[in-house]
Amino acid sequence: PGKTAAKTITVEPNATALGFVALIREPGGRNWRTTKSVSPGSKFTINVSLGKGGISA
Repeated sequence: PGKTAAKTITVEPNATALGFVALIREPGGRNWRTTKSVSPGSKFTINVSLGKGGISA
């Protein structure tokens, strides 16, 4: 929690969403997964954060 990381990926041409998963020791009441819609061929930046409430994007 509280760390920042960056990763550049290539989205497949037919992809419509990206999924993110966090491994949380005590997942009860926290978000451990999230998705973001994407448009094929588009370029974008998504900020993914992991904090006390879990993962968010």
